[in-house]
Amino acid sequence: MSRSLLIAILSTILFGCQTDIELAELIDKNSPIILTVMPKDSHLNDLRTDTILSKSDKWNKLLQFSKTNSSNWNSTPASYIADFYIRQDNFQLMGWNDGTSVVINYIDSNGQANQLTRTIKPGELNFLTE
Repeated sequence: MSRSLLIAILSTILFGCQTDIELAELIDKNSPIILTVMPKDSHLNDLRTDTILSKSDKWNKLLQFSKTNSSNWNSTPASYIADFYIRQDNFQLMGWNDGTSVVINYIDSNGQANQLTRTIKPGELNFLTE
């Protein structure tokens, strides 16, 4: 019985916390987004920072990504070191080259910090670092 109870509790924790989030609503469509790409060899001197301007090709692809990936987000307390970051005000997205997941951090309208993760298609965000 205790094993069944443990499985039920873990299932509730892992699958009961899924949420939908409208990423497009977290992004200010009139302000640029800062993209930071981490160097592959861990030399921070080679850190690359770019600005993604609104209505640019990358901007439009990011908005499309946000519209098609609004469901199945899960809360995560973990810390992450990613290959790239995008940030704008109280919003940050972290991803990995050819990765299959993404993490977002944001402050909601109540001032609460949130960190969510979601599975994505392999390489779905590669356009950011090309």
